[in-house]
Amino acid sequence: MRLQDKFKLGSYITGKIDQEFRWGLNDCNTFFIELHDKIYGTNDLQRVKNKYFDRNTANKFLRDLGQTPGQWLHFRGYRKIPELLNNGKFWQDGDVAIFQHKVFASVYVYFDGAFWTVPEGQTMRGYHPDALTKHKIQGWRKHG
Repeated sequence: MRLQDKFKLGSYITGKIDQEFRWGLNDCNTFFIELHDKIYGTNDLQRVKNKYFDRNTANKFLRDLGQTPGQWLHFRGYRKIPELLNNGKFWQDGDVAIFQHKVFASVYVYFDGAFWTVPEGQTMRGYHPDALTKHKIQGWRKHG
């Protein structure tokens, strides 16, 4: 991740820190997609924002989208981090962690020693890498 992108990432997280969770507006998916748009100049948030309003409609929307989170990341230049590197010592700012639940996935972005996300019903939270890496997660890193 370029230095100017790290500044954008830190500024974005700081600006979101006290915003309440809202399905389709400020949840783990919209958090990451909006961040990706701001850093890389894409316009993907418009396809997701306000398209669902609770857990059921979010699950339906994501199912109907026809892409897994991994496919979405792959098509945007992210590469899966090999399992051997999938621990707290190798994470870099901007890396993405996907925690696959039974029906949906939670998205986390690594920055400044923590994984950041907007958990359901809460404001943004940062988690120590050990809190995620003890679970089965997929790590992704942007290339190019």
